[in-house]
Amino acid sequence: MNRRLPRTAQGLAPSRVRSTLFAAAGVVAVLTVSGCQYTSTIQTDRPYEPADGVSSQVGDLQVRNLLIVAGAKGGKGNLVGMTANPTDRPGQVSFALAGGEQIRLMVPAQGTAQLSTPDKLVSAGSVTVIPGALVPVQVSSPSGGTVTLQVPVKYPQGPYLPYAPAGFTPAPEPTASPEAAEH
Repeated sequence: MNRRLPRTAQGLAPSRVRSTLFAAAGVVAVLTVSGCQYTSTIQTDRPYEPADGVSSQVGDLQVRNLLIVAGAKGGKGNLVGMTANPTDRPGQVSFALAGGEQIRLMVPAQGTAQLSTPDKLVSAGSVTVIPGALVPVQVSSPSGGTVTLQVPVKYPQGPYLPYAPAGFTPAPEPTASPEAAEH
């Protein structure tokens, strides 16, 4: 005589196996996906330049987001950037530009100093390269020696328009041609 198990007992074993397999697959999937994070470096753990300018450490002083804003090669430019001083004594930093200009900036103890603001621009003199290129600038401090930075020259548009040299006229915005308006 064949003994048959009740219907609920027959379906119980495969259901339990299926549940166990689904749970195991879920655990494997979670471990696999989270394992990618384990082997990948988080971008904010790496130092990088989050701005258009360049940064450097000169002795105790930190130079941040240094760039020149100029409209054309041979035209005037303005030096833009910030210097931070984390020490308990005032500091001084000097910038020597390709045209021979020397700019000195005093930085208060535990403070910062801006090179240019929209109200007070610091001239970089005549710029020897086109906007988009790099120009060497020597940065020095009494406590840290001298470093030469390749500083980008930015065209005065968008956030750099307030730092445009005196007399700069922005290019006119493009307009639609009459032929394009007819279509």
